[in-house]
Amino acid sequence: LKEDTIQKILGAQQADGSFDYTVGGGYPDPDSTAQAMQGLMLLGDTYASEIQAAVDWLKAQMNEDGAILNWGAANPSSTPNPSSTAQALIAFAQKGEVPANDQEKTLYDGIMTFALDNGSFLDTNWQTGELEYNEYATGQCFQALVAYSRMVNGQSALFDLSDAAVAPRPKPEDEKPESGSSSSQASS
Repeated sequence: LKEDTIQKILGAQQADGSFDYTVGGGYPDPDSTAQAMQGLMLLGDTYASEIQAAVDWLKAQMNEDGAILNWGAANPSSTPNPSSTAQALIAFAQKGEVPANDQEKTLYDGIMTFALDNGSFLDTNWQTGELEYNEYATGQCFQALVAYSRMVNGQSALFDLSDAAVAPRPKPEDEKPESGSSSSQASS
């Protein structure tokens, strides 16, 4: 199953290094490319050339603010996209780098162009074309900022919890009821 899954992922990679949105559809997609990178990097250096091709393609999708364009730099209808930028930031943080464009803007800079003062994030409303608050983009951007923070602070990657401290959970018989709880009152 693992090898089958890896081959399906690799089968979606295009000649330009991007990964297809739908296998065989010919739609290079930044989200799919970043997510494929994330998965392949978990396998070590085995797929280094495929990962590097994806890295190069994703870097070329950055706009002047550092955000990732949703359907690629070669597509004239592309717009900056917070979810695509978030997925790219997660992948690059996992790799241990955050690339900058020719204007020295990073993916972090790009994601912050969508930030609102209340901590939420904007995305394009596909019906109106206007930028507005979006729950999905907020969740993805938050996840990307956690990945970025973990990288900057020298912690393990977002999906690698090897550095997480885990305290043993007390057994139910070791738990004592709080004073005034119904179990202590019932026994009185």
